[in-house]
Amino acid sequence: MIASGGMKRSLAFSFAFILAMFMVAQLFVGPERTVQSVKDTTHKIYEATKKKPLTATQSLQALWSSIKVPLTVKTYTDADGNKFNLTQKPIWTKPLGKDILIIDIDTRQPTGYNQILNNRKLNWEKLGDGAYMDEDVGLTSSAIFNHYLYSQIHGYDYVFFQAKEVGYQHHTWVKVHAIPELLKDYKFVVFLDADVTVNHMEVPLEWLFNKWKITPETSLALPNDVTREGCNTCDSKGQVMLSSGFMVAQNIPHTHKIFDEWKACPNETRYPGCGQWAYKWAHEQRALSEFLRYDEELNPNNNILPLPCDDANGNPEIEDIKYPGMTFYSDCKGNFFQHHWLAGGKKMAKSAIADSVMQSIGEVVQRALWAGQDNLVINQTAQAVADREQQRHIKPQETQELQGGISE
Repeated sequence: MIASGGMKRSLAFSFAFILAMFMVAQLFVGPERTVQSVKDTTHKIYEATKKKPLTATQSLQALWSSIKVPLTVKTYTDADGNKFNLTQKPIWTKPLGKDILIIDIDTRQPTGYNQILNNRKLNWEKLGDGAYMDEDVGLTSSAIFNHYLYSQIHGYDYVFFQAKEVGYQHHTWVKVHAIPELLKDYKFVVFLDADVTVNHMEVPLEWLFNKWKITPETSLALPNDVTREGCNTCDSKGQVMLSSGFMVAQNIPHTHKIFDEWKACPNETRYPGCGQWAYKWAHEQRALSEFLRYDEELNPNNNILPLPCDDANGNPEIEDIKYPGMTFYSDCKGNFFQHHWLAGGKKMAKSAIADSVMQSIGEVVQRALWAGQDNLVINQTAQAVADREQQRHIKPQETQELQGGISE
């Protein structure tokens, strides 16, 4: 547990500010007073925290505290200037914290050489490279890194669920069996595939729940799939499928009923014809899309909520990777969660993770520089102009000329 709101916010801001100052102080060469100011402030923070050092989680929360998006802010603007709005009164106005579980579910074990659950020093550059693994576990390590980091920034719980094969179904079905078991202890479980990356680390799930209009009655929320040529991602009714690569499940009784029927779907007790999707692509998401979402008993009031493809199932590589005979009609970029499911695009997932982290760190450093520029930036050019004004009694119009460039 992390105590007290006011103290936490104060300490978090101070820590983030000082950390950023350390990162950039060496970029500037100024008089001793600048260095001393940094030293003095650092000493104060050290004295305040040395009796109870920050945990890794507290440090991450402190670092991101200055840029985290408020849960109820009406508009979020990304680095490209794209604006995303809340279009109704926010439902989720308080942090859900440990009531949310973010989960990775995988049958692969990222415990070998240069994997995230190995105690030897990690080589980020070679992470995910099959040539440097005892066993090729694909994107599992980078997924854990990304999803765990995001969970800790916002105070959510995180679990990597090492699943065993179901045996009578394709391995992608394991999520349908695991999620309802874990959901019993949480208000929400948020599942992400290994090739799904968080695009904006500073945006909390609560804000997204408000954007997506997830209510206390919503059982499941999944994004629409990408539309392909020949309606390859459609069900038999011609409707684009829901993608199970990103899923929000809420712990209400109706949700567990949906999962019970979803797990049993291939048995064909309730849904004749579902058996083929035990192994045939698109497996569990075709079963959900083909049968359960049209079941009026299970989905009477949009209890299974479709999310915008562009928000949570975007594939930024679509424009760059061409497949013979395959045309994509959806222009989904992955505004908040990117799904790198194309075989040629999976290698881009790690780059997307690095970009999202550095975008956040860059903003933290920028804000620290801006706030502390009086002590961090020595503007010799401006000082030289002022000195010459005073010494030579230069007229105002001549001063303006000098500010455009100093010449002797």
